[in-house]
Amino acid sequence: MSSASTEGNVVSFYKGTDNPPTHGKMFKTLGIDPTGGRDYSSSAVVWGERDGRDHEWRHPVVRAKARADAITVFIRLENTERDVGRTELNIIHLDQFTLES
Repeated sequence: MSSASTEGNVVSFYKGTDNPPTHGKMFKTLGIDPTGGRDYSSSAVVWGERDGRDHEWRHPVVRAKARADAITVFIRLENTERDVGRTELNIIHLDQFTLES
């Protein structure tokens, strides 16, 4: 089996683009299941760095050695706050994600 890597660009805006950056509220993490499984909570998933930077384009990368004929890529987005108000939005943009083997 070959090595696989996935990477891309992601940015988050906690409480929208009009507010100052608030780091540590929204997290982005990239994962690969080298066995091709479909359960993000599986112990087989190799997770990259959990990134809580806000208002900054981030460039996560994760690599794993494939152990099956297929692999699965996960992008986990976490918001630590239950409610940010009626007029504010939490926004995440994903751009140019690729998978290479």
